[in-house]
Amino acid sequence: MKESYLPELNEMYQKIATQLQQHNSLPTQPKLDQLEKMNVFKMLERIIAFLQVSKSNISPNFMEKLGSYENHIINFINRETRFI
Repeated sequence: MKESYLPELNEMYQKIATQLQQHNSLPTQPKLDQLEKMNVFKMLERIIAFLQVSKSNISPNFMEKLGSYENHIINFINRETRFI
């Protein structure tokens, strides 16, 4: 999963980070879409951290849930690609 999804997720992460950094330099109140991007950014951080866990640190219980996590990642990518 790491090889399949991490490069695309890292790219999304960088785009959102750049957008948020540009927005933070403006002297205006955060807009609703910026707050939504912040939430996406935080979720992306959690997904990337999940993908960076080494195989030796994954418990059997965690292994049982990998299919579910992969579906969640795919749905996230499909949904957020339109968002960015």
